[in-house]
Amino acid sequence: MSDQSPQPCTSVGLGFVNRRKVLAAIAIATFLLSGWAVFKYPVETFYFPVTRAWELLMGSLLAICLQKKILPEAASNTLAWIGITLVIGSIVLLSSENPFPGFTAFPVCLGTALLLYAGTGGASTFVGKGLQLPFVVFTGLISYSLYLWHWPALAFAKYYLIRPLTAVELAVLLAVVYGLSVLSWRFVERPVRDGTILRSRRALFTATFIGLAAFSAAGTAIILSDGAPSRLPGEVVQLDGARFGVTHSDCPKAPGALFGGMCKIGSGTVSFVVWGDSHSSALRPAFQRAAKAVGSSGLVFTANGCAPLIGLDRKPAVRQQNDCRKYNERTLRLIRDSGVRTVFLAANWPEYQRARYYKNGDLVGGLAATLQALDGLTVHLVTRVPGGREDVASALAREKLFGTRADIELTPQEVEQIQRPVRQMFAGLAHMYGVELFQTAQYLCTRRTCPVIVDGRPLYSDAHHVTPAAADYLAPPLEKLLQR
Repeated sequence: MSDQSPQPCTSVGLGFVNRRKVLAAIAIATFLLSGWAVFKYPVETFYFPVTRAWELLMGSLLAICLQKKILPEAASNTLAWIGITLVIGSIVLLSSENPFPGFTAFPVCLGTALLLYAGTGGASTFVGKGLQLPFVVFTGLISYSLYLWHWPALAFAKYYLIRPLTAVELAVLLAVVYGLSVLSWRFVERPVRDGTILRSRRALFTATFIGLAAFSAAGTAIILSDGAPSRLPGEVVQLDGARFGVTHSDCPKAPGALFGGMCKIGSGTVSFVVWGDSHSSALRPAFQRAAKAVGSSGLVFTANGCAPLIGLDRKPAVRQQNDCRKYNERTLRLIRDSGVRTVFLAANWPEYQRARYYKNGDLVGGLAATLQALDGLTVHLVTRVPGGREDVASALAREKLFGTRADIELTPQEVEQIQRPVRQMFAGLAHMYGVELFQTAQYLCTRRTCPVIVDGRPLYSDAHHVTPAAADYLAPPLEKLLQR
């Protein structure tokens, strides 16, 4: 860079306001916004440009303010090792349990910035040598095309195979993606940048507008047609339709509740209650059939993501906004006021055993508190249904569409291994509080496998919610319990 280069960190174009300070202020503000929003609106935070702006601005500040500051070799190597540690540490330590991006994205972004800054130490540093390798330089040139190609390729490959990719398949796919990226860089990106095509700004903006309008029109048409199901064979549409399962959208809210549902099922005097998260809603057809058979009725209390655990507050990192503690306390009062003598507790129990869920207790303590509050009533703990390896209805539809074979059925041994910690906990609580276990796997599994489809009817809408078809197997044993 010559001495005549403009000073980058001056107030050029911003009046009396220093450009560096403005960018830094925007970066800090969007960083704090991202850290707050990721707990409240995780999906929006991931995709919304404003909540990701600080990541780009970190690189912008590095480019604008430090481009003339050359580091000594020793300092460069030190910063490089720190940067590598931050990047690798983020790869190893972060998981789906961590809210992202938010504050947890800061270490990997800082590590990347330090690696780039360390590259100013010159070609003698190990970072400088690495960044000047021809393959690395060329990969940087096509990096935007790589960014655009890699995710659709990975997503569609998994969608087609209905399983994770093997190491060999992943390597081949990445090689194909690299090749596609080279082609799109050479014949699309580079000609546009060089002005070979769309030479004027007017032509560029016109082409961009036409492209956006075309994609928007296509997207709108697909949404309005519910995904254009007519393009698919009827059997595929029928299998995929099971994805929507049973919801509590047709149930009125419980008195005073802000969310969730309270459904009355059967006919006659209310004699039992089903209380739980979305699993209680999915089990509603089975309880409905059982109640009708014995001439009784019941209430189904359900709220997505809210296990019937008294006194527990969800951690902010949990991607679910319902206030489960208040909902459960209100439901408990309604159960007591209803005068019922039998209560079924149903939930995706293994999910709530994870440490990330509650900030003032755990599954064992919360369930024990619930059982204590229900003392004097007959309580049945409904174990989680066996489920499948993938979203069952979607996998079955893709299996039929593509002609592939999806290995989505679990064996009884695998189900036992998944649910063993919860089963052991249930056994201890059952002995302590005199509750009974309703083992769903006993009725949904054979000796060899836990089927996900019977007579062309999927038993699950996703990986762990039953469809109404499962009522054929769960209603008879429930009927016996209601006849007691």
